[in-house]
Amino acid sequence: MHMRTAIVLMLLLCAGCQEATQSTASLDRVAMLYQEGLDASAASTAAMVVRQGGQDATTAAWYGGLAEYRQGHAAAARRFFEQAATSPTSAIAGGAESMLGQLAQQRADTAAAMKHYEQAWTELRGPDRRQVALHAIAAAQRDRDATAAASWKRRLAGQPSDDTMASSSFTLQAGAYQSRTGAEQ
Repeated sequence: MHMRTAIVLMLLLCAGCQEATQSTASLDRVAMLYQEGLDASAASTAAMVVRQGGQDATTAAWYGGLAEYRQGHAAAARRFFEQAATSPTSAIAGGAESMLGQLAQQRADTAAAMKHYEQAWTELRGPDRRQVALHAIAAAQRDRDATAAASWKRRLAGQPSDDTMASSSFTLQAGAYQSRTGAEQ
């Protein structure tokens, strides 16, 4: 009888541990871990938030993808970015598509990269959109596709320059970090 009671207690304790772990999985925690440069922890916490579902799942997937990318884990980053690309938030969906394009370029899959850059172009605005065009031009030039490179250059020429955007508005980003390393990143 004592053995059965001990097993039941251990199972209850384990269940309590799992609930405690899941309760600490939040988008704010993922963002904090990522900003502090704790990429392995950010990725694992992001995976928990994604599994929980809800409105924060695609944003958590974005951070998880970035954390895995910084660690050099291309396949894991790709899985996260594929989830983030379904975000209803254009900046997240477009950013994820751009990162998927870069990962495809690393695999020397220019056709896939161009599809992702095309999708990113429709989602993003401003400097992020310009960056997508620059990535696409580089991919086309590496693939010796003069037609695609010229097409992306025309798109880029139709966009306001970074100097024009800088003179018309500005963005201030502020943050508080527990460590100097996190702040510098």
